[in-house]
Amino acid sequence: MPNKKNSYVLDGHSVDHVRNRNETKAVQILNEVLSEFKDFDHCQLCIEDIYGLTINQLPVRYIQVGGLNLKKGISDDEIRKIARESIQRVIEKPSHSIPGK
Repeated sequence: MPNKKNSYVLDGHSVDHVRNRNETKAVQILNEVLSEFKDFDHCQLCIEDIYGLTINQLPVRYIQVGGLNLKKGISDDEIRKIARESIQRVIEKPSHSIPGK
């Protein structure tokens, strides 16, 4: 199994700087909208669930430093909508039991 340091090397060239732009935007937006949900428990599993639900609904859009970015991507408002829906879904059906319920 390759170690983390060598896992992003192709034909001797590092590609660890290539990132999914929408994944990065999702993290920023989730951090913005999480405070809107007072019933959200903020545990590790629920955070991972909302992150996974959100990014799985976004189109993939990989960019690299110095590369051309010619396509218009999904809007921040659309990502916010998807993020809020993901949070609400996890609140309604968390992957773990809730004490007292």
